[in-house]
This record gives sequence, structure tokens and C-alpha cells, in this order.
Amino acid sequence: MEAMEPAWLQAIHPRTATAKEGSVKGAFQYNGGHGLTTFFVNVELAEPLRQQLAGQGLDPVDTVAFCQQAEGGWIAAFADEAMTKKVEFSLEEGQMQALMEANGIRLMHV
Repeated sequence: MEAMEPAWLQAIHPRTATAKEGSVKGAFQYNGGHGLTTFFVNVELAEPLRQQLAGQGLDPVDTVAFCQQAEGGWIAAFADEAMTKKVEFSLEEGQMQALMEANGIRLMHV
């Protein structure tokens, strides 16, 4: 699994917002203290990531993103809706934290 450049995820918007062109549906999962907490978002992908996913046969129109906390960081996975093609990247905890803060997202640990 290769490391993801933080700039590849340009923006993260609540699913209630209108999705911008180049965005995919996504879900984030983290341990909120009482088991896994999931929230749904639209993830705006930068051109380098869109090109990389296209090279793996993933069309942004049919792509979903999953970001989940992992040991020492995060895993960002992109797959087609049928889950037949999947590409995974790793992000360090600090990189994901900076990305979320830049987008006004705060994880609640209770």
C-alpha cells in the first residue's frame, strides 16, 4: 500500500452539501470511544488522484471512498460501487488531522 499525498483529497464536505464535480461519495470510520463511529461525506479528489484511480480502472462517477482509522494512521480506500476494484492508500495521523481541520471536521472522542 502506498502513501497518499494529503493534497490529493482537496476537500471533505458533509453529505448534505451539494457534491462538486470531481467528488465521490465517502464514509469515515473512527473509534469514538464507544465503538466505531461513521459519518458520510462527499470527498473532492485532486486531479493527480483522479488520474491514478482512472489508471486502476476506477471512474469517479462510480467510485466510493472509505477512510478508516488504522494503527498509527488512516487507510483511504477507493472502490467501485460493486467492490470489484479497490485501491488503498495510507495516511499518517497528522496528515489526516490537518486535512480534517482544514475542512472544519472534528472527531468527537467521548
